[in-house]
Amino acid sequence: MPSNLFFIPSLSLLTFLIVGLSFNMMACGDDGDNEEEQVEDAGETDSSGENDTTGPTLCEAPCSSHQETTYRLTYIDVTGLSGIGNVLASAMRSDFETERLNVLIDLIEFSTDHGDATFRITGNGGSSATEPGSYTWHPDVSSVEYAAAEIDGFGHFSNTETMSIDFPGVTPGTEPPEIFILPIKDLQIEGILSELDGENLMDATLNGAILLEDAQEVEVRLSATAEPKTLDQILANIDMNYPEEGPDATGWRLTATIIASPVTLVE
Repeated sequence: MPSNLFFIPSLSLLTFLIVGLSFNMMACGDDGDNEEEQVEDAGETDSSGENDTTGPTLCEAPCSSHQETTYRLTYIDVTGLSGIGNVLASAMRSDFETERLNVLIDLIEFSTDHGDATFRITGNGGSSATEPGSYTWHPDVSSVEYAAAEIDGFGHFSNTETMSIDFPGVTPGTEPPEIFILPIKDLQIEGILSELDGENLMDATLNGAILLEDAQEVEVRLSATAEPKTLDQILANIDMNYPEEGPDATGWRLTATIIASPVTLVE
């Protein structure tokens, strides 16, 4: 697979910052006999703060939050899919910790225009590379396609084009890990890039769909000794609700919240 990544990550998040300016004006006395007098700063902020124009300034790309970066998921919480989502999320969190499962999100091609930055985003399954702390795309990921996205000066971002990703899963109890790939369609990602204790983080929400036609092609084993079943068989007792509930539904909505940390992506 190519080396660059997901989601990411809709956020209708265009925020405008006010940059405070202060002006010092100096005036001279009218009389040659008088000493020069300093005139007090004009536009002083009053005690109510109503005239306060100070505040954070918009980050000009490239900057710490506007750089090409690859993130690896370290936490996930899946909502929807009835009780299956909770079971799935619990298993994935454990596999994230042991690095049996790797999901990458890649942000590339930042460009700034009038304060707001655009970029491109993708996300797919990954594999550990030979260098410690480095990753590559999983060989079972068919392709890596990027979608347009935007980010504001506070780090809020979202994709402006929906995308499709290959989301990996691990068969429980298999060693080495048996990976299956689940296509997620019509994916929207929105979140924030922030810094905590000197470390960059991504907090985001993913909204997408598992289509029936894809679920019929994906075989999953629920344990190392279980017979494989197609995903649509596993989801058979959950009503389809994508794009909306009813007889015309063609899949299942999937929503997840994630946390991800920067890693090195190897070509």
